[in-house]
Amino acid sequence: MSKSSSMSEVPAASHSSDALARQWSRVVDTVHAVHLGQAIVGRANQQPPIPVTVLTGFLGAGKTTLLQKILTSDHGLRIAAIVNDLSAIGFDASQVSRSADTTVALNNGCACCSVIGDLQETLQLQIDGSASPDTIVVELSGIADAVGIAQLVENLDGVRLDGVVAVVDAFNAAEQLASELAPTLRTQVNAAHLVILSKTDLMSQDAVASVYGQVAALAPARPIVRGSDNIAPDVLLGCALHGARLPPQAHPHDVSFCHQDIDADHLFTRREMEQRLSALPTGVVRVKGWCWMSDASLVEVQAVGRKWSIADPATDCSPAATGLTVITLNQSDLRAASRLLGQRSS
Repeated sequence: MSKSSSMSEVPAASHSSDALARQWSRVVDTVHAVHLGQAIVGRANQQPPIPVTVLTGFLGAGKTTLLQKILTSDHGLRIAAIVNDLSAIGFDASQVSRSADTTVALNNGCACCSVIGDLQETLQLQIDGSASPDTIVVELSGIADAVGIAQLVENLDGVRLDGVVAVVDAFNAAEQLASELAPTLRTQVNAAHLVILSKTDLMSQDAVASVYGQVAALAPARPIVRGSDNIAPDVLLGCALHGARLPPQAHPHDVSFCHQDIDADHLFTRREMEQRLSALPTGVVRVKGWCWMSDASLVEVQAVGRKWSIADPATDCSPAATGLTVITLNQSDLRAASRLLGQRSS
């Protein structure tokens, strides 16, 4: 089945800037007038605020892949990327740093709770720097609350919210929406001004249409785009130009996640690693990182739910640290996964 035919049965969602602008015009109330009024007062002789795009989406949805596409597009913008990760290893930031003008890693914590002060300080450094970027993209961890981050941006002088973009893993969305992960996914989609369905190329046209309908019900009248290959950068980075509104209210995480960084260097052959990834408990939602195999080859390991991969890293990849980050729904599955991936069989 060709990719073009798989798209034909899905409700129309044009990739053009004009079509998305028209959709936004029906969604938007306004960027909060009170805040904008306060921000403008006394600023006649100052630089205009730097636009900030908040990139949200569940663990493994494809946020980093999308961010890399934004950074490498022909847009002529100087972009600063701020990448938040639960892990101390810095897997996502390392992927992005090869493409961004400036990359700042906020590791080992969630941007909407444990490292929110770090995020505010990082944004302030970008504002006050001698070579301020044209725009800033904040990629949140897979469990962060985009609403709280959007409110932080809107209340910080020198920047303005350019919009919230949510990436939804279409391949796993139906299963996630039927599980205890549903509140987290719903919150992320509800906060978004633009929703992007990733991994649709792995699905049948009927499956894509079904997920599209589920997501559309969670984000009524919001533009929903299948894939990110053909989205113009000025659409992704220009929500506020079309009147993106500030999301209403932040709230705590709906689901508590557990995570741990483990050392798996030189323990396994590729075959042994494949077997262990296949045996992970069902409560494991994400694995990512690099590790050395027993034959001294460096590999990139990723898992989202039951789907996993072991691949050679990019040729210019020189990780500052190796290890695997494991994120689970509970402590017992975290312990089981850590035993599987972090120790040899007896």
